[in-house]
Amino acid sequence: IRASMLYFGIAATQQQMVFGLVLIAAIALTIDRSKLRTVK
Repeated sequence: IRASMLYFGIAATQQQMVFGLVLIAAIALTIDRSKLRTVK
């Protein structure tokens, strides 16, 4: 991911933000939502 961002010329601070968003999205997609308890 970082190598492709360097290739496209994305600034270092923007790289950190994009990498963080990708990481959060990956975690959100892999969490088994049926095991989470919702507060009501």
